[in-house]
Amino acid sequence: MINPTISEWLNFIARWIHVFAGIMWVGTTYYFTWLDARLTEEEKALLNTGKAAQIWMVHSGGFYVGGNCTGSNGKRARRG
Repeated sequence: MINPTISEWLNFIARWIHVFAGIMWVGTTYYFTWLDARLTEEEKALLNTGKAAQIWMVHSGGFYVGGNCTGSNGKRARRG
């Protein structure tokens, strides 16, 4: 049988990890929704004017410049 004090601490730590993970999940949802909307605007600008608008973002080793996504290795990453 596990010591009740250790059990309470493990439960406490697990709950706070769960809360923190939930906050991160919501934050990344808003971030990627925002990023996708900016890339959609960039695609519309390209169709309407022939000149691409640019957005610069860095996330997880990938550099987003407008619709171009390249990883830290310099290769083009897939979007979607």
